[in-house]
Amino acid sequence: MNRAIAIIPNEEILNVPLFYRDVQDTEFHAMKVQEFSDKYHLGITFENLGLEAEYYGGIVWQKRLVSLGHAIVCHGDPVVVYLPNVLSENQYQWFLDYKNFFLKHRKNLSYMVVGNREEIIESEDVFSKNNTFKLLYKAIVNYRGGGILMSKEESEELKR
Repeated sequence: MNRAIAIIPNEEILNVPLFYRDVQDTEFHAMKVQEFSDKYHLGITFENLGLEAEYYGGIVWQKRLVSLGHAIVCHGDPVVVYLPNVLSENQYQWFLDYKNFFLKHRKNLSYMVVGNREEIIESEDVFSKNNTFKLLYKAIVNYRGGGILMSKEESEELKR
């Protein structure tokens, strides 16, 4: 699988289009998070992350951006989804539209839900014996609008 990143902005916070970039073998996904932050003046920097200049390792950049309400999908091995603890309607719809992609990659899928203080609220990884795909979509439903209840029809559709 090609390495790439998709940032699905929360339209209630930053009404901009989906941000999608390829990530070269010599690059880190976090470099594209920095590009998104710089492009939209979000102020995420090495300094305020407490990192040495040019350090992109780990998930520090991703957690900061997600704590601001934006969702991230890092394509690679594995596919890693970072969800904010409140999904906007557009973010929710995006995940519904791309459900088949995640189903196709269900054996190589990890996710985490990140809170407003960058804490990991929930996570599941590719090494788990659980069905990460189903747990991911359960989380997507649970964090939609901060827990807005769905109709029975919507819930049944998601289970399919």
